[in-house]
Amino acid sequence: MNAESYDDFEWYEKINATLVRLDAKLLKKPDGYYLWVHYHITPDMSEHHDIAEIYMGKNKPAGW
Repeated sequence: MNAESYDDFEWYEKINATLVRLDAKLLKKPDGYYLWVHYHITPDMSEHHDIAEIYMGKNKPAGW
């Protein structure tokens, strides 16, 4: 991703001895802000598995 990341939040859960981390990041792109939702699983927590990229509008959403 070459968009700017402003904030993120994560959840951790053990499922069948596999660590799963869900991330949601606010990205600023030329046409507005997007919520990028993806997850990571062990053993390679650096690899992203996309779920969705949701357009949030031209203005930065409140609370971010």
